[in-house]
Amino acid sequence: MRFTHAVLGATASCLVLMSSSVMSQSTAPAKTPAPAASASKASADLSAGDKRFLDNTAQSGYSEVEGSKIALEKTKSPKIRAYAQRMIKDHGAMQKDLEALAKRKGYELPTEPSLAQRAQLKALGALNGTEFEKMYSSHIAIAGHDNTVLAFQNATTQTEDPDVQAFAKKHIGMLRDHLDGARQIGPTDHGM
Repeated sequence: MRFTHAVLGATASCLVLMSSSVMSQSTAPAKTPAPAASASKASADLSAGDKRFLDNTAQSGYSEVEGSKIALEKTKSPKIRAYAQRMIKDHGAMQKDLEALAKRKGYELPTEPSLAQRAQLKALGALNGTEFEKMYSSHIAIAGHDNTVLAFQNATTQTEDPDVQAFAKKHIGMLRDHLDGARQIGPTDHGM
């Protein structure tokens, strides 16, 4: 039992550090598609900060959806299940908007979570029961949305491209709702 708590504590500490750095990490330079000259020019017009925001948003969306799919497989909590279903639906729709924006800008988005997020998802998938629910609610739901809301809040005023800024403004309310919902299923509400 002590060993399980030690492993869970170490995993949780690692995941907190990873999730807090996810939205601020810089990603490898993204590839721009070559077929159309106008698309390449549009991508070149995006600032490095705008590209980083788009990349982090795509990766966080993939991570949220994958983590929520794991939650649907592992939890019996009706509140966590309902929350996970909403995350899959809402983040899936936001991802489609993001992909449309990137296409208009001629910018190629990442197609999976970041390396740190993939490690977090792997650790999450190894847990079960209450330990899983605590990790999902505190790291995927709360910490993930806390970081995402902050990134979107900054993007509403700090991104250079007006379309990127409009995307952030369009979705920040939904993300704040997700954060509020995450706090409702927080670590003290398991199994309900």
